[in-house]
Amino acid sequence: MQSDTITAAAGWHEEKGRTVSLLVVTDDRLHTGQRDWHLATRWPLATDVHVALDLLRKTGEGDGGPVQGWGWSATLDFTGWFLRLAHDPKQNFSTQDATRFVAGVRF
Repeated sequence: MQSDTITAAAGWHEEKGRTVSLLVVTDDRLHTGQRDWHLATRWPLATDVHVALDLLRKTGEGDGGPVQGWGWSATLDFTGWFLRLAHDPKQNFSTQDATRFVAGVRF
Protein backbone atom coordinates (compact mmCIF):
# COMPACT_ATOMS: atom_id res chain seq x y z
CA MET A 1 0.00 0.00 0.00
CA GLN A 2 1.30 3.44 -0.93
CA SER A 3 0.93 6.50 1.29
CA ASP A 4 -0.18 9.92 0.08
CA THR A 5 1.68 11.80 2.79
CA ILE A 6 5.13 12.34 4.17
CA THR A 7 5.26 12.79 7.95
CA ALA A 8 8.15 13.88 10.15
CA ALA A 9 8.10 14.39 13.91
CA ALA A 10 10.34 15.12 16.87
CA GLY A 11 9.48 15.30 20.52
CA TRP A 12 10.43 15.32 24.17
CA HIS A 13 8.94 13.30 27.03
CA GLU A 14 9.78 13.36 30.71
CA GLU A 15 9.01 10.93 33.53
CA LYS A 16 6.36 13.20 35.11
CA GLY A 17 4.28 12.93 31.93
CA ARG A 18 5.04 16.26 30.26
CA THR A 19 5.50 16.07 26.49
CA VAL A 20 6.22 18.48 23.65
CA SER A 21 6.26 17.50 19.98
CA LEU A 22 6.59 19.08 16.55
CA LEU A 23 4.98 17.29 13.62
CA VAL A 24 4.68 18.12 9.92
CA VAL A 25 2.38 16.30 7.48
CA THR A 26 2.94 16.97 3.76
CA ASP A 27 0.59 15.84 0.99
CA ASP A 28 2.70 14.55 -1.91
CA ARG A 29 0.05 13.09 -4.25
CA LEU A 30 -1.31 16.19 -6.03
CA HIS A 31 1.71 18.54 -5.78
CA THR A 32 -0.37 21.18 -3.97
CA GLY A 33 2.26 21.99 -1.34
CA GLN A 34 -0.24 21.24 1.42
CA ARG A 35 1.44 21.18 4.82
CA ASP A 36 0.08 20.90 8.35
CA TRP A 37 2.51 21.80 11.14
CA HIS A 38 1.54 20.89 14.71
CA LEU A 39 3.26 22.04 17.90
CA ALA A 40 1.65 19.94 20.61
CA THR A 41 2.11 19.66 24.34
CA ARG A 42 0.53 17.56 27.08
CA TRP A 43 0.96 18.41 30.77
CA PRO A 44 -0.37 16.73 33.91
CA LEU A 45 -2.53 18.91 36.16
CA ALA A 46 -3.23 16.18 38.71
CA THR A 47 -2.76 12.41 38.97
CA ASP A 48 -5.59 11.62 36.55
CA VAL A 49 -6.05 14.95 34.69
CA HIS A 50 -3.97 16.32 31.80
CA VAL A 51 -4.26 19.33 29.55
CA ALA A 52 -3.23 19.04 25.90
CA LEU A 53 -2.68 22.00 23.57
CA ASP A 54 -2.05 21.84 19.81
CA LEU A 55 -1.11 24.84 17.69
CA LEU A 56 -1.64 24.26 13.94
CA ARG A 57 -0.17 26.09 10.94
CA LYS A 58 -1.68 25.17 7.57
CA THR A 59 -0.36 26.19 4.12
CA GLY A 60 -0.76 25.06 0.52
CA GLU A 61 -3.22 25.05 -2.35
CA GLY A 62 -6.79 24.15 -1.44
CA ASP A 63 -10.15 23.82 -3.14
CA GLY A 64 -10.56 27.60 -3.34
CA GLY A 65 -6.95 28.63 -3.99
CA PRO A 66 -4.08 29.38 -1.60
CA VAL A 67 -4.60 28.42 2.06
CA GLN A 68 -2.76 29.95 5.01
CA GLY A 69 -4.14 29.70 8.48
CA TRP A 70 -3.60 29.11 12.16
CA GLY A 71 -5.67 26.67 14.17
CA TRP A 72 -5.61 25.17 17.62
CA SER A 73 -7.12 22.65 19.97
CA ALA A 74 -7.33 22.49 23.76
CA THR A 75 -8.17 19.23 25.54
CA LEU A 76 -8.92 18.35 29.16
CA ASP A 77 -8.02 14.68 29.42
CA PHE A 78 -9.36 12.57 32.31
CA THR A 79 -8.83 8.85 32.94
CA GLY A 80 -11.97 7.63 31.17
CA TRP A 81 -13.16 10.65 29.23
CA PHE A 82 -12.11 13.97 27.65
CA LEU A 83 -13.37 17.42 26.55
CA ARG A 84 -11.93 19.22 23.51
CA LEU A 85 -12.45 22.59 21.83
CA ALA A 86 -10.77 23.08 18.44
CA HIS A 87 -10.64 25.52 15.56
CA ASP A 88 -9.55 24.20 12.13
CA PRO A 89 -9.20 26.87 9.43
CA LYS A 90 -10.01 25.69 5.90
CA GLN A 91 -10.66 22.12 7.12
CA ASN A 92 -9.22 19.54 4.73
CA PHE A 93 -8.00 22.48 2.61
CA SER A 94 -11.59 23.35 1.68
CA THR A 95 -13.12 26.83 1.79
CA GLN A 96 -14.82 26.23 5.17
CA ASP A 97 -13.53 26.87 8.68
CA ALA A 98 -14.61 24.52 11.47
CA THR A 99 -14.92 25.04 15.20
CA ARG A 100 -15.69 21.91 17.20
CA PHE A 101 -16.59 20.98 20.76
CA VAL A 102 -16.08 17.29 21.47
CA ALA A 103 -16.80 15.17 24.54
CA GLY A 104 -15.72 11.55 24.48
CA VAL A 105 -15.26 8.41 26.52
CA ARG A 106 -12.62 5.73 26.30
CA PHE A 107 -13.58 2.07 26.27
